[in-house]
Amino acid sequence: MKFSLLLFLMFTILISFSSQKKIQNFNVTSYKKVNSDYQYGGEKLKFKENVYTPILTVVYSNEKLVSLLLFKSEGGINYSAKYLDADTVFKKLLNIPDIRTVAIYKQIIEDNKVKYPISGINKDAVFSIRNDSLFIYNKL
Repeated sequence: MKFSLLLFLMFTILISFSSQKKIQNFNVTSYKKVNSDYQYGGEKLKFKENVYTPILTVVYSNEKLVSLLLFKSEGGINYSAKYLDADTVFKKLLNIPDIRTVAIYKQIIEDNKVKYPISGINKDAVFSIRNDSLFIYNKL
């Protein structure tokens, strides 16, 4: 009985690891839900009957922070990892991790060990809606 239970647990663990797809190089863009007549900058995205405007895009290579793009009304402002390391208050305010691990399961995306539901997949992009925000993970 104990052996069969142990065998079952090992088999379950192996299946869960094999269905996981870890992403090394990616960017994450966060969007905020807005009204369809919202006017702030030129960029809007319609997803599942809602309209979103971008807030920021964070780029990672080999799970390490490379840069971020902060969206403003006049367009995006790019910050390098070196600049963010120098301005620790700004980096902390944006809550940007230096190392970020992302893994995709069947209907779940795991971002730094926190699991979120997947709302859609399109080619190399994974969409996740969380409250009034949309997160898009793009493989690079």
